[in-house]
Amino acid sequence: ITPYQVSLLIVMILSLLLSTFGCTITVDKKVNATKNIKRTDAPYLAAVKDEDSSLYGYIDETGEYVIEPQFSSAHDFAANGLAAVEDEESMNFGYIDKTGEFVIEPQFDYAYDFAENGLAVIWDYDSNLWGYIDETGEFVIEPQFGEWDSFGGLEECQFAVNGLACVWDT
Repeated sequence: ITPYQVSLLIVMILSLLLSTFGCTITVDKKVNATKNIKRTDAPYLAAVKDEDSSLYGYIDETGEYVIEPQFSSAHDFAANGLAAVEDEESMNFGYIDKTGEFVIEPQFDYAYDFAENGLAVIWDYDSNLWGYIDETGEFVIEPQFGEWDSFGGLEECQFAVNGLACVWDT
């Protein structure tokens, strides 16, 4: 184990301890990532950008790659075990499981994380409209909204307890 791996391991252990307080950590050097670590499942995999290739992969709590860098963009895993990633070849977003296999093939111009109710917000470039998919990748609500937002900004929009989403009609 290299000194860098030891320091990365220490940072990850500290971040897990601090996660209950919502602290943000930054890991720099070979792997460059900023994460707000929230421990909700095991194993926790962190999306990190490889400095050499500029591609994203996922590391575990030991700092080892579990999913090698291969994505142009990568989100954290949602509670359902799926993560939105941008396929480097097609430049479309799809969803992978924790083995790195596509569960929902890359087909969306942009995709957000799944909410607790099993729906995710996606964006269609051609129409410039937003819609919602389920965990099979099927549209539950076809793209028809010009924008979606919450009081906290685009990335903060989540489904309310009653299952409603915040959107603007076009």
